[in-house]
Amino acid sequence: MVDLGSNCITEKGISYLCEALKRNTRLKTLDLSGNDLNDAAGFAIANLLKHNKSITTLNLNDSQIGSVGMLDISESLASSNTTLTTLSLGGNLHGSQMAQALANNRTLTFINLSNTNLLDSGATLISQALQFNTKVALNMMSLSGNRLGNNGAKEVANFLLVNKSLSYLGLRQNDISAFGLEKI
Repeated sequence: MVDLGSNCITEKGISYLCEALKRNTRLKTLDLSGNDLNDAAGFAIANLLKHNKSITTLNLNDSQIGSVGMLDISESLASSNTTLTTLSLGGNLHGSQMAQALANNRTLTFINLSNTNLLDSGATLISQALQFNTKVALNMMSLSGNRLGNNGAKEVANFLLVNKSLSYLGLRQNDISAFGLEKI
C-alpha cells in the first residue's frame, strides 16, 4: 500500500508517481485522497490504470479532479483496466463522468460517488449505465450527499430492478421524500 493522502502532491508529482508505478506488479492499494489534483493529474492516473495490472484499490476522495480528468479515468476503466475493484471518488465534482466506466467495466465491486454533485441528472446517467451493463460486478455503491430528489430515487429504482449484484447502496444526505422512497 502506498498512502500519500492529504499531502501537497500536485500534477507534476502525480505524473512522476504514475510513470514509476506503471510496471509495478506488487502494489495493491494507492491512496491519493486529499491532494490538490487537476485534469492533468486525472489523465496521468488514467494512463496508470491502463498499464498497471496490480492496483485493486484507488482512493481519490477530495482530490479536486475536474470533469476532463474524471472522464479520462472513466474511459480507462471502461476500456482497458481489468484489475481495479475499489474506487473512491467522494468529494470530487463531476461524478456523473463515471457513467461510462459503469456501463462497461466488469471488475469494480465498490464505487464511492458520495458528494460528487450528481443531482438527479447524474443519477439518470449512472442508472442507465448500470441497466446497460448486465455483467457488472458492483456490489457496493455510495451516492450519498448528491442532492438526489424523487426523480433521482426513481432512477435508482430503475437500475435496482435489473441489477442483481448490489448488496449495499448508500443514499444518505439526499433530498429523497416518501414519494421517492416509494419508488425504491
